[in-house]
Amino acid sequence: IDEYDQPGNAISLPTKSNVLNRISALAADLTENDLTIFNFNGHGNDDGSLILASPNPDGKIILDENNRPLDKETLLSVTELLTALANLPGKQLLILDSCYSGSFVEGSGSSVSLIEKRVFLEEAIFTYFSSTGYSPSTFVLAATTNDNYSYETGDVFHKHGRFTETLLAGLGWD
Repeated sequence: IDEYDQPGNAISLPTKSNVLNRISALAADLTENDLTIFNFNGHGNDDGSLILASPNPDGKIILDENNRPLDKETLLSVTELLTALANLPGKQLLILDSCYSGSFVEGSGSSVSLIEKRVFLEEAIFTYFSSTGYSPSTFVLAATTNDNYSYETGDVFHKHGRFTETLLAGLGWD
């Protein structure tokens, strides 16, 4: 029995150490031909960090009244996650639906922002399908820029961020 799959077991909570250990454990099973998809829907800190479960079993409340993390151990930084993923063979796709998730997009000649661009499709097609090829191993699909908020839907039946709900609808989820 995989200890990560036992409901109610503290080791199954998405704490920073559990997430990083799980990513590290994937390396033994992956090849250069594999694609690892990391999906996160939740709170993001204004420095871009993802806010995860508290490592303290009694730490059920992880945000203060101003939505700031109570415990810094709940924060998975951009550098920590990108470093962990860089150690995996193959390519990685990060799908991030949280405030400030654009912090995971490293500015480079291969970065294409789809925000406030009139010809973004032409630029994206040229960047990713040109004869020079696309070589970075990590692709980030972020709900926001590095300085913006992500919003949740008002739907009481499936409380997803608007980005996730749109992505799921595009994939045919009803």
